[in-house]
Amino acid sequence: MDMVALERARKAKRVDVSIATTLIRSNGEALDVEIRDLSFYGFKARAEPACAPGDYVKLDLPPFGLVRVRISWAKNDFFGGSFATAMDVRKCLAAAASRPNGAARPQAFILPRP
Repeated sequence: MDMVALERARKAKRVDVSIATTLIRSNGEALDVEIRDLSFYGFKARAEPACAPGDYVKLDLPPFGLVRVRISWAKNDFFGGSFATAMDVRKCLAAAASRPNGAARPQAFILPRP
């Protein structure tokens, strides 16, 4: 990603969410994660243990399925990643929120701003 694209991605509008989903590490290990915010270019998530910067993983992102992402940063049990191609956050929120209560992962909720 060139510097202009990197700056655009960093400044992208983020939506606070709570999406319970699954992340697949490069070794095939599945990890339960909670996506805490989304933008067209990336996300912030919480999991224990967090992923390491530089890792390439697959994130189950409705309605797109498994999406390849690169982990950009990690601090404690939070981490952030960037998508290889821009994702339409609106489609993701609509697909995850439309799942019936009690449905298997992923599920999503838009969080109110403080």
